[in-house]
Amino acid sequence: MELKLNEMKWFRFSAEGTTPHSYSSNPVSNHSFFIEKVSETKVTWITSDSCLTSPTYTYERTPIATTPTEIKYNLWNSDLIGNPPPSDNGYYIKLISGNPNIIIRFE
Repeated sequence: MELKLNEMKWFRFSAEGTTPHSYSSNPVSNHSFFIEKVSETKVTWITSDSCLTSPTYTYERTPIATTPTEIKYNLWNSDLIGNPPPSDNGYYIKLISGNPNIIIRFE
């Protein structure tokens, strides 16, 4: 993904293909979201609870681990579309400075 300053790259998560813990009906099984980047590049991950209509309520997600080249975030059950109730959450990555080329992944 290539980012540009002052531009929002929107995306959503899907629960398709995820497996629950054997003791839970939660479709998320310790999944994480990763941003791979060049060292010295600064990016942030933003959540909006109403991306389908307007990004009125947004907040910056806090990483659970960081290295110079990777940022790791927890995924919550509410992050995935298709869960009851259906999530309207949307996400975007904001480039603060550095190299605009990043890789995102969901594990």
